[in-house]
Amino acid sequence: MSAPTPDASATPAAAPSSGGAKVWLPLIANLVVMPCVAYVLAVYVILPKLEARVGQSEGAGGKPAAAHHASGHHEAPKEKTTVSLAEKLVVNVNGSLGTRYLVARVTLVGSNAELKELVEKHDAQLRDAASNVLANKSLADLERPGARNIIKTELMTAFVPILGEGAVDEIYFSDFAVQ
Repeated sequence: MSAPTPDASATPAAAPSSGGAKVWLPLIANLVVMPCVAYVLAVYVILPKLEARVGQSEGAGGKPAAAHHASGHHEAPKEKTTVSLAEKLVVNVNGSLGTRYLVARVTLVGSNAELKELVEKHDAQLRDAASNVLANKSLADLERPGARNIIKTELMTAFVPILGEGAVDEIYFSDFAVQ
């Protein structure tokens, strides 16, 4: 007698399961979570640290802080002069097809005793330079973290040819609204 041969019609052994969604879950989680983690780290950790370093590395007049204090003697702090531009600036937001606009009031602060006279004398030029800087900003530019600080730096650069190097130490926005 011979041993019975397995019947081909008998139930085959269960094939190993491919795992279904369980196999894809780590990949999907990485594709979703990792960009979010990178964004949060960049916005809330890296950028604030960079901005703090840039602020610390510049002393008065745009000189590096180490060079500012390296002379060994300390000068008495100079009286600060605060001057606002004559009127609010109103510009169309770039890319909004005139449907959105930015309203800003710019105030300049400096240790130059003649700052008030310089600003009053060159008010039209300063307003034009500020309008050019602001009008080049899109809604996305204005909503970025640190956007106001970036705009202040650009305004400082735009005001140097008009007022001279070191005339303005700080710029403030007493009004800044997108409507």
